[in-house]
Amino acid sequence: MKPDPPVILAADDDPLSRAFLAETLDRKGYRVICAEDGQQALDLVQRTPVDLLIADLKMPILGGIELLTATKRLHPDTEVIIATAYASVENAVEAVKSGAFDYLTKPFSRERLEILVDRALERRLLRSEAKRLQDELLAQRAAPEIVGRHPKMQEALDLARLAADPDVTVLIRGESGTGKELVARFIHGCSRRRDRPFVKTSCAALPEGLLEAELFGHERGAFTTAYQKRIGRFEKANRGTMFLDEIGDLTPSTQIRLLGVLQDRRIERLGSNESIPIDVKVVAATNRDLERLIEVGQFREDLYYRLNVVPIHLPPLRERIEDIPLLAEHFVRQIAGRCGREAPRLTPECLDLLGSYSWPGNIRELENVLERAVIVSSGDRIRPEDLPPLARRPSPAAGRPAADEVVPLVEAEKKMIQRALDRTRWNRTAAARLLGVDRTTLARKILGYGITRNRTDA
Repeated sequence: MKPDPPVILAADDDPLSRAFLAETLDRKGYRVICAEDGQQALDLVQRTPVDLLIADLKMPILGGIELLTATKRLHPDTEVIIATAYASVENAVEAVKSGAFDYLTKPFSRERLEILVDRALERRLLRSEAKRLQDELLAQRAAPEIVGRHPKMQEALDLARLAADPDVTVLIRGESGTGKELVARFIHGCSRRRDRPFVKTSCAALPEGLLEAELFGHERGAFTTAYQKRIGRFEKANRGTMFLDEIGDLTPSTQIRLLGVLQDRRIERLGSNESIPIDVKVVAATNRDLERLIEVGQFREDLYYRLNVVPIHLPPLRERIEDIPLLAEHFVRQIAGRCGREAPRLTPECLDLLGSYSWPGNIRELENVLERAVIVSSGDRIRPEDLPPLARRPSPAAGRPAADEVVPLVEAEKKMIQRALDRTRWNRTAAARLLGVDRTTLARKILGYGITRNRTDA
């Protein structure tokens, strides 16, 4: 999906000036709309926000300064350039005091126009990014609350706290909906970088070309739709945390570039040979079997080892059924607060049903089920009939699948490895022989799944 070009409104009562502006800026790849006077320009601004307004100082009905003031009141982020044939220090001072980026003296050259437009749009971009990062900082200063008392979850959080400050990469693994992004934000909130940006990128959300531009940035003209320089997400995350979600979906060429960034701690924008140093903590997440992807040649082994310095495995909800009452109460309070009502209580029958369901969508599915229940419930209680039909259907007990139940391959493989290690008292050579794999493959999978030996087995 190509980014939309910047929108520029050219307001001038002189047809030749309008044509000159439109032809010059259109040739540069901008989207240009024109207005014959100040009032027509204001009508357009009220209907369509623009990135840049170029307004003649003297126009019928509404002059350039009045148009500038009205535009800034409607859209404070819109940059404005005032054009005038009556250049004077007083005009320039008045325009800048009113909020203009700069002014052009008629007649002006194409080169002067292009330079000023590029600078104005770059300032708008920088201001927009600064505001976005400031908003992120305000929202993410503290570590988010993570609900759960199950030993597996507490073990994952203890490891997350230990990994927060050291400059090591963290790989969070678990099924979809287990809270990988929440744990990544928890790591950031527990670290010395907590007052710096937390920048998230989904590696599966964008096609290869756009993903590299998003991650590393690009110079103007680096490719067809690169209308202006763009700062990449690694630069935006400088001195903060970069969260790479769905890391298993990276294409081979992007894997190579990411490996270089992790090794050298430097990036290069697309279309540039300049190497830019970065100070970023990288946290990655995936629900895919990276070891299997390595075996079939879809994921680089050297990148895997760079990412998997501290592996954290999040258990699925069916393995922490004891946490469901706590999670349910937490979500009901949150959802009721957003709906502006008192939080209803879950009846014991309702909690029994929630505890007997297998939750293939994990915590995300639980939250969605409870959101529906809060909305449809009446009175001060949530009853079984308020739950969707699927959640009212008991499932086999968590952790004990029925003989004909299909479980995720990743979960089945992890349990088989754990069973083989327990049976051989953690003799890895014997366990590898029992599983029919070599010892190196077994060691990589133990590390990838975060399998640890119980102290009682020592």
